[in-house]
Amino acid sequence: MSWGPWSPGVLDDVERRCQLRSLAALTAIFFGSNHTLVGELRDAEHGDVSASRRALELIDCLPTRVTPKNVVGVPGGNLAAAAPSMTAESTIEAMLFSLRSGLSCLGDPGDLDRLRRCDEAAIRQIAERLLKWKELNRPWLPAWSKEEVGKLIDVWRELK
Repeated sequence: MSWGPWSPGVLDDVERRCQLRSLAALTAIFFGSNHTLVGELRDAEHGDVSASRRALELIDCLPTRVTPKNVVGVPGGNLAAAAPSMTAESTIEAMLFSLRSGLSCLGDPGDLDRLRRCDEAAIRQIAERLLKWKELNRPWLPAWSKEEVGKLIDVWRELK
C-alpha cells in the first residue's frame, strides 16, 4: 500500500519533498536526529530514489506504538535519567533544524526564544552536534567551524 510521498497521487516533486521533510522531522523528534531513517529521508528529499525505497523499508520496521522507552532507549522510559538537560528535546531539535541556515536564523524572534530557553547542557549538546555535521557529509548539513559555534554560544550567553 502506498501512502504519503510514495503515493502515486503525489505527482508534484515539491509536495513529495515537503512530505519527506516532514517525515524526517517527526522521525528526529521520536528517535533522534542520528537515526538511520532521518538520513535516508533527507537523501530521498534530495532526489535519491534508492534512499526513498530504503526509507519506506525502514518505516515498515518501526514499532507501531512509540513510548518514551522507544524514544530514548532507557529501560522504563526514565526521561530524566536519559537527558541531563532540562531543555525539551524538541526545542534542541528545532534549534538544530534552524541552524542549518547558519547564524542568520538568529534574526528570527522564534529562534532567539528557543535559544534563550536552552540550558547549559542543551547548548553543549547543540555545539557538539554542530561540530559533527562536517563529518556526516550530508548536503543539507553545513559544516560549522569552531568560530561559528563560539559566536552562537556568545549569543546564547547574552540572552541569559
